Amino acid sequence: MGDFNFPEINYKDNTVDAGIDFEAGKFFKNMEDLFWIQYVTEPTRARGTDKPSVLDYVFTDEENLIDSINYNPPIGKSDHTCLTWNTTVAVEKSDVIQETKLNYWRGNYDDISDRLRKYDWAG
Repeated sequence: MGDFNFPEINYKDNTVDAGIDFEAGKFFKNMEDLFWIQYVTEPTRARGTDKPSVLDYVFTDEENLIDSINYNPPIGKSDHTCLTWNTTVAVEKSDVIQETKLNYWRGNYDDISDRLRKYDWAG
């Protein structure tokens, strides 16, 4: 979580109003590559006549760890919304079979690419 200062990133639409070579584009691509989930979607910074923007992010690496984000008034003279949220830290064990979580970051993507290049896609 934190103030990342990338107003070019729009997590509602999953778009970046900057090229991939810019810091915002690189940051967004890294978050996608890590499969991180960003929960803040409403503007968190507004000052005077500036366009309100989402600069504060709360990331997790698993879905459903954040129940809801609350957008509260700024503290003191800050121009940033004060965010609060509920986090699931522990879940009671049950007799339900656990779902498998895949480790995408451990994939041998070079080998996968090589094998896909050798496949005759036309035939």
